[in-house]
Amino acid sequence: MKIYDLIENIKIWTEIYRESSEEDKETDAWKKNMLKVLSKLNVAEELELTPFKQKLEDIINLAKKNEFNQITNIYEELKNIEKYFQENYDTFN
Repeated sequence: MKIYDLIENIKIWTEIYRESSEEDKETDAWKKNMLKVLSKLNVAEELELTPFKQKLEDIINLAKKNEFNQITNIYEELKNIEKYFQENYDTFN
């Protein structure tokens, strides 16, 4: 996966999370679908030697294990990663 695609996927995922109702966020079906999307991500080659590689791998592994109780933590981590990418996008181009 290219860095641009990864950044866009993270951006879309965090946006969906933010815009979803609290009621939706409580359902296992919603959580399962959100984690399913993350489980399909791959770490971009450009991140190979960065601290984000391990963080993203950990998130992907949690998603693959359907760790429903971690979804809020996953969101917080992805939000931080997204913010870093937004502030440093030129570094990865």
